[in-house]
Amino acid sequence: MSEPRAYTADETRDMILQQIKATVRYWANLPEVDQATGRKQTVEDRCDGVAFSILSMLDGATMTLPAFDLVPMPHDEDQAFHKANGENWFGPESRVSDMLHEHYSNIR
Repeated sequence: MSEPRAYTADETRDMILQQIKATVRYWANLPEVDQATGRKQTVEDRCDGVAFSILSMLDGATMTLPAFDLVPMPHDEDQAFHKANGENWFGPESRVSDMLHEHYSNIR
């Protein structure tokens, strides 16, 4: 048996993508009628479920992956460009990973 180690960036990326693919399959294969409520599942319901599930994964709400930080990565020239045009810009350290799935649920 090999010595325990940290996952590589490639392994981590692949685990994230596999989780997203499993999420898509899950929501795509749900019955047309929700058995708990008797309500028909619309395409929007399924898309909403996929989005919520991906945000939950990024928040670390799954058993298989930890939480991940989501930060903007603006181009070096973005701030000067937007400032010159009287526009707001994204700061490179504006971490937004704070229970995204809960914030998503509050959006109407």
